[in-house]
Amino acid sequence: MLNNTEFKVVGYAADGFSLLSLLKGFVPDVVLLDINMPRMNGIESAKKIKVLYPDVKIIMLTMYTEPGFYNACHKKQLRWILLKNIQRSELIEAIEKV
Repeated sequence: MLNNTEFKVVGYAADGFSLLSLLKGFVPDVVLLDINMPRMNGIESAKKIKVLYPDVKIIMLTMYTEPGFYNACHKKQLRWILLKNIQRSELIEAIEKV
């Protein structure tokens, strides 16, 4: 969890359906998504977010390292993909860049 005063965590969701429901009440600047979520995975959630909330920036977190996976994500215009084992400083830097 980020405790940086520059960022404010405004919600948590366990799956894509819960996330979309949460976004109806408040639309954040950045959403961190796990690829592996129950009911609706991160990629499907990201596609729906991009349609419903085009200004929201999405950072995908994954443990997959296969190049084919990243190529598939880029084809769906999911550009910010980070490995889950990155350092806190790297995550903060990614959020700032987004």
